[in-house]
Amino acid sequence: MNCRWCGNKAKLQQKTCSRHCYMRVRLLKTLSYFGFNHNTLASQNSELEFTKITDKIKFEYFDNQKSLQQICDEYNLPDAGTLGCFIVKSLCVKLRAHNESNSVAIQNGRKKIGVPKLKYKSGRHTSWSGNIFWYRSSDGSERYRHSRPISIIAFHKMNS
Repeated sequence: MNCRWCGNKAKLQQKTCSRHCYMRVRLLKTLSYFGFNHNTLASQNSELEFTKITDKIKFEYFDNQKSLQQICDEYNLPDAGTLGCFIVKSLCVKLRAHNESNSVAIQNGRKKIGVPKLKYKSGRHTSWSGNIFWYRSSDGSERYRHSRPISIIAFHKMNS
């Protein structure tokens, strides 16, 4: 019986000749999304085809600076986690850290840095003495609306 990956003589009761070939065979479903030619199986060309696919993925991830999700969308791979495991385990490549991913996304325009708009409560207030003031609260978030009173940080007396 020949190995399913490289075509060499397989071990007894196994379909592959080594752990290396066994791991490659397990990746066939993932590799097929990237255009792996299944006609090269059980020949020496299967390793060349594997190298072609891995070079394509490395080019997309490192040179084109695409995220895992973008690569999955482009090649119709259903899950980015599958691709992440494939890159880490099979290609022995370290993925970008979270902060690195964020900076790459910002540089490529996929993520925007924005200052959150604070929604201050503001309005007119009439004091007990009859003076009218314009107020603005210091914390406009709705979660604190019922837990503490509005603190007035900016006000001016309005002409009556």
